[in-house]
Amino acid sequence: MPAPFADKIPSLDRLPSRAALFVLSFEKKLGELGLSGGEHLLCAVSGGADSTALAVLSALVRNYRRFRGKPSFTLSALTCNHNLRPSAAEEARFTERLCGWLGIPCRTISLNVTGAAAREKQGTEEAGRRLRYLALEEERRRVGADFILTAHHAGDLAEDMLMRLLRGTGWPALGGMSPRDDERHLLRPLLHTDPLRLRRLLSLLGLPHCEDESNADTRYTRNRIRHEVLPILRRENPSLDASLIRLARLAQTDAAFFEEELEKALMTTPWIEEHSENGTAIILPEKLLQSLPAALRLRLYMKAVRHIARGSGGQARAEALWKLDEAWIERGRPRVFQMPGGLTLSVRKGCVRCALAERKTL
Repeated sequence: MPAPFADKIPSLDRLPSRAALFVLSFEKKLGELGLSGGEHLLCAVSGGADSTALAVLSALVRNYRRFRGKPSFTLSALTCNHNLRPSAAEEARFTERLCGWLGIPCRTISLNVTGAAAREKQGTEEAGRRLRYLALEEERRRVGADFILTAHHAGDLAEDMLMRLLRGTGWPALGGMSPRDDERHLLRPLLHTDPLRLRRLLSLLGLPHCEDESNADTRYTRNRIRHEVLPILRRENPSLDASLIRLARLAQTDAAFFEEELEKALMTTPWIEEHSENGTAIILPEKLLQSLPAALRLRLYMKAVRHIARGSGGQARAEALWKLDEAWIERGRPRVFQMPGGLTLSVRKGCVRCALAERKTL
């Protein structure tokens, strides 16, 4: 693939007006996510249309803020070769050239997704996602970045919400991924953006991108939802994506309320963290659980699960948490619930224990 870039990235005053407005709205979104300038941002770039647009917008905002004398951003990038397709290596080279043109230091890493999927008994999608986020966090720490930027957009949000519905996820997690995830140092500034706008931006600027042929493979659940389920729903409701964005915003509002209430309860009666050679565990004391209504107990269980299983693939669905809460209410014999990813939830003597078996390094 020949290098398709001009000698110099254009300044804002040389952009088509629609592209310039997009850059300014992107800058505003970064501000809404809590960035004021001076932060170091790591861009997750694959060479696809969405992440190419993310890298371009980030570089243009960086340059614009420098020109205006505002505190600007330091940018780095990481691209992951999942070694699942013959074209993956060339796409990584394209991404390196793109980032070089944008003035963004970029590193490529190779991931053994097939091997990880076999070892962990996971699908390649799940294994690839887990390894990718582990690599991004490792790179964030290596370069000293404050946040990781991903190119998730409104289409990804719609797919995520439907996949959560199919998995039996409860409220408010049913509202999908969040624009800001402090626990994982993630920002998704394009999450409420129509993906067609990102492709139009690249077209306006005359910039190419890579097309991942596996995105059309309907053997994968996400692709079936994208190509088969969502088109049917959009025919029934042409405003489906806008409706889902409103639902996601409502979910984020509710989640913030629940989190605030849980933090108040934990300030009064903290949970207990245990670390041993067998792994890690969180103990939710009986006094803490007794102080909470059912709605907050369920969300406390999930908070403990997320805290202890972050990055591991461990998870618990809404139905499992209901059964756990029923077992806690009954206060009968000890009960143990085995969850995916080596996660164990148990009830004993009025306490709930959330444990994760130690995982071997990949």
